[in-house]
Amino acid sequence: MLRRSIALADKLGLGKRPRLRLFLKHAYCVAIDPFGRGRRMRLDAGVTVRVPTFFATAAWTNYEEHGMRACSEWLSGHPDGVLADVGCSIAIYSLMALQVSPRARVIAFDADNISLKTSAEFCRFSDLSRLSLVHGFLTETHTSGSTLDQAVADTRKALSAPGLSAEPTAVRFLCLDRPLPDEVIPRHSLDGLLLGAVSPGTPMLIKVDVEGAELLVLRGASKLLLMHKPTLLLSVHPQFLPSFEQSKEDVARFLGDHGYRWTLLSTDHEEHWWCEPIVAGFGQSKAIQS
Repeated sequence: MLRRSIALADKLGLGKRPRLRLFLKHAYCVAIDPFGRGRRMRLDAGVTVRVPTFFATAAWTNYEEHGMRACSEWLSGHPDGVLADVGCSIAIYSLMALQVSPRARVIAFDADNISLKTSAEFCRFSDLSRLSLVHGFLTETHTSGSTLDQAVADTRKALSAPGLSAEPTAVRFLCLDRPLPDEVIPRHSLDGLLLGAVSPGTPMLIKVDVEGAELLVLRGASKLLLMHKPTLLLSVHPQFLPSFEQSKEDVARFLGDHGYRWTLLSTDHEEHWWCEPIVAGFGQSKAIQS
């Protein structure tokens, strides 16, 4: 019904009046869900999640089905694991992890504080005590110097600033190869934040979707990959990698040098790679087409 109402709004010309359309959508959601209980959505990945009614759109149903399914299966096999959701945007992976697993810990990273504020609202029917939000870019060097606890505390303070709304239509897709807003955005590395915060025996899945900056994130996690050997779910962007003078062959070479092989799960506007350490030892990168 929500989908049909949005289509009707477009026919009435409200698409050209975004503020009015947003107001009417909020009013409609209150009318159909006056007690704020949210809606249950069945995803094609095979899991059901509860989300605030305002976020319940059909677009989530088949969102990255193969990647979401692989993540869900990993969580089923590692119920006490850690998901590092790098480039979380509105955090559908984080939401799924929190609701699929009753014990998994989730750390969501994004350079856009509006995305993080929206993520917290998107996940509000989950156990938020298991969700940590970190504002900043993930890069090769840990220039922030922050521990994970410090980064989480700084983010919590930033998200409490007046005027910062949890509005999905306002999220920004910030990347280091594009013009950035005039605001302070910390720069962290995964090694700098997670090496001292996650014990080596803890299963870890690192999901990375950073619009071409994949190798910057991976290089900043070199020690983590060698010591912890986490599983990786990479969104590889052949069309954007050249902006960083890199290619998907460079990504594959890096993975091989760090003892990983990868499986191509699916391809849409990007390639989704499932990467696992080679149990027998280090070797050349191996691609397994599925």
